[in-house]
Amino acid sequence: MDQNAPPPTLYYGLVYASISASDIAKPGTATIQVKNDTPGGGYSNVVSFPIGVSKTSLTGVISTAPSGNGASWPAVGDFNKDGKLDVASVNISANTVSVFLGNGDATFQPHVDYPAGTQPWYIVTGDFNGDGNLDLAVANKASNNVSILLGNGNGTFQPATNFAAGNSPTAVATADFNHDGKLDLIVPNPPDNTISVPLGNGDGTFGTPLTAATGAYPVHVAVADLDLDGKMDVEVADENCATVPCGIGSISVLRGKGDGTFKAKHDFQSNTATNFVAVATFDAQDILPDIVAVNSQVFNTYGTVGYFKNMGRGSFATPVEYTTGQSSTAVVVGDFNNDGKLDMAVLNREGSNLTLEFSNSDGTFGNNGITNSNFNFFGGPSGMAVGDFNNDGQLDFVSSDNIDNELDILTQQTAPADVTLNPTFLDFGVQPVEQVSPTQKVTLTNAGGTTLSISSIRGKPFAIP
Repeated sequence: MDQNAPPPTLYYGLVYASISASDIAKPGTATIQVKNDTPGGGYSNVVSFPIGVSKTSLTGVISTAPSGNGASWPAVGDFNKDGKLDVASVNISANTVSVFLGNGDATFQPHVDYPAGTQPWYIVTGDFNGDGNLDLAVANKASNNVSILLGNGNGTFQPATNFAAGNSPTAVATADFNHDGKLDLIVPNPPDNTISVPLGNGDGTFGTPLTAATGAYPVHVAVADLDLDGKMDVEVADENCATVPCGIGSISVLRGKGDGTFKAKHDFQSNTATNFVAVATFDAQDILPDIVAVNSQVFNTYGTVGYFKNMGRGSFATPVEYTTGQSSTAVVVGDFNNDGKLDMAVLNREGSNLTLEFSNSDGTFGNNGITNSNFNFFGGPSGMAVGDFNNDGQLDFVSSDNIDNELDILTQQTAPADVTLNPTFLDFGVQPVEQVSPTQKVTLTNAGGTTLSISSIRGKPFAIP
């Protein structure tokens, strides 16, 4: 590695981490710091990165954990600050949230349930009152609101408080849209063809939501600074399924003004029944975030995932589509084979499996829509999240199964025993504005007989949409 090269920068929303080239070049070690550079004051969410060893093939092992009735969607975080990932999952039929504290070996303690609104549909994590503890935000489709459950930092949560969120919210995302250092929410309202934006007060409460127009029947949202102007933008999956059969969907892009409002939408045509959207930078030649969108019903019951390359200035190329499985419902992004490139994994509900798309790091993917038979879930997986649940340096998958009412945990096989990284997960906690974290070191140990070399250092941590 060029010792004189400038440190690469890791972009993730408004938080970045710098890796010194000189530190990387030292045999066996790299050091990492993070800094919150958000204007306007406040704190970031918890910042963390998985650390792993590259692999050329993947296999998975499935395990389960009983959940509540009608398990629908999971979210991942360290709710009790023990360095082990936990899971919270919404239960549509029971109107509750189940919290599973992780044991660090891909098993979980029995779930504890908390009441939410009516038909809790989707869940995200964030620190909504600035106390350094992860909280939960739940979109309740039938009660037209969002439930906020404030975390106590020990794995328990306070009773839910509900805030208006427009008509029939089916998803929720969080970011700071008005630069006040406080997390806000955004939800889609399918019947009204709008999004609602409840702005956060920084104490776990939210104001009357602002609204903005989208395409036809929006069902999912993601957030990112698409044009790198320092203002968070919104990406909306417009399913166009108000009536059956579903029509051709679209992606609505609403560029943020930085005050909690948005410019008029720009629609980009997708394919039939676009029901999920995620954002990440897949092309190593630039730093602009791209969009990927799931289309659930393109070829009868089979779907596709479309890759929209960011062309700059709020425009996107015509999507390149990759075939997925039956009734695709979600896509997550991460480096699933530890080669330094961001990949895609698409959840297929009817097939109860994953379609893995491995990145070539140039905006193309090499698996060509092959559904991996080694990655099968049980029952009826409806939502998915990723994390390293057994602390082996490899991303695993968790799905909420609303047929068997359980969590399905799909863990990857272990890395070669003679190559280890320590630690396998870096947790920097919550970062105050303009403060740099303490340095954390990662050490690679090669106990085998083959000389190793660093083939690439990628400045892109995995992302959870």
